[in-house]
Amino acid sequence: MSGLTKATRKYIPFIGNSQFYPISYGVELQFLIPVIIVGKDDPHPDDSRKLIAVPEGINYADISEAVKASVLHCLRGTARVPSWTYLGPPFPTREDLNAMDNESAAVSSMTAYSQWVVETDEDLLVENDAFSGSYTWVGVKVKSNKRDISWENHFDQIYNVIVALRSTFRIRLPPTTSLMIHVGEKWHDIMAYEAGTRPLRVFCTMWWLLERYVQELAHPSRSTHPACQPLKTKSRLARMSAIDLEEEIAENSMSKLNFANWYKEMHAILPTVLMSASDIEQLECLWRSKNGKEIVRKMTVPRQKKIIMQQSGAKTGTLHFEGRGSVGFQGICAGASDIPLPHNDGHTGTVEFRSMEGTLDPLLIVQWLAVVTRLVDFARRGNTTDLMGILEKGQKYDGSYSGLALLQDLGLPEQYEYFKSKVTNDKNVDITKETQETLFLDELEAMLDDVPESA
Repeated sequence: MSGLTKATRKYIPFIGNSQFYPISYGVELQFLIPVIIVGKDDPHPDDSRKLIAVPEGINYADISEAVKASVLHCLRGTARVPSWTYLGPPFPTREDLNAMDNESAAVSSMTAYSQWVVETDEDLLVENDAFSGSYTWVGVKVKSNKRDISWENHFDQIYNVIVALRSTFRIRLPPTTSLMIHVGEKWHDIMAYEAGTRPLRVFCTMWWLLERYVQELAHPSRSTHPACQPLKTKSRLARMSAIDLEEEIAENSMSKLNFANWYKEMHAILPTVLMSASDIEQLECLWRSKNGKEIVRKMTVPRQKKIIMQQSGAKTGTLHFEGRGSVGFQGICAGASDIPLPHNDGHTGTVEFRSMEGTLDPLLIVQWLAVVTRLVDFARRGNTTDLMGILEKGQKYDGSYSGLALLQDLGLPEQYEYFKSKVTNDKNVDITKETQETLFLDELEAMLDDVPESA
């Protein structure tokens, strides 16, 4: 049982404000699905849920396609949500449409990001997997459509999809998986985002100073997970030396005259005491960024990979690309990444939260959703006194402040109670160790009653 009540489903109070659009979000579920060779014994014969069987000798690409088709069938038939495998950006070309199946083509005319998306990803597979002999595994990502928290029943469709997946398939959640949540606004001004809005600068400041407390709400194993590297220590901004910061401010940042108003905005929320000199220098460098692209680059985790360049006589070269930080900003503005994602290079206007462990528990998802949407909304609408007060508390390193205390300061009492229990339980549970007996998630209760999408 999920413990998800009707009251909990409507956890986020929507406060109308003509200055801001409603918060929107999207959820990405990651998991593994087992596949078995026809004629091979089922290692879990008592599990009545679907087990995809494929003929011996079939290649892995075809296995992945079979899994993808089966998940699509579940979303369309059982969960009854519009879904396809097209990643975007939002509008497919004529060539894309011609390659689609009939059901995908039928939902192609819907508003952008109204469809659920299914894709497979080998990066979710476990290296040296102890259970590789039992099944062939396929990593799956199911991405929700764009949700609006002003809808009274905005979470119901996500809940129903999770119920459908867990009732239909044997779902495995190894530590390679994550829960990704994209948070933005129902509508966003692309030009304003490219200029680097105040809410973006405030959010980055909040995350810089409070990241370690938010991370406390996830399982401890996430602190070293490659999909959520801490920005405070791994981002480009964190890796700049004092000399680098001086050069960046002198050569690539806005002038003192242009920075005058931003300087006032910055110091209106920064604590007057306790902050380290390095934090002040780094945040000034961030706030002096000329535009959103420069902010995103500074808040991104750089990564290098040695490659062999065959055409140059097997010489080695270096490929520069982005690692995964605890928050991703690729949806904010175009051209900020060394290797842009073609389906989200500034298209969505969202930040992506990657801190939480992989889960298909609706209660955890909805509570975590409350936290991350509140963080984004607080950066937009929080008054300067409250912002400064929270950031000042966060500068204490004596253990007197915590992720749970942050939830209280953000006005999230229900989430405080939930994560208080979760944090305690996480200390006693090692999610990195799997057993044959507990390999798959249990089924969930029945779906929620159908409700209008924008009720």
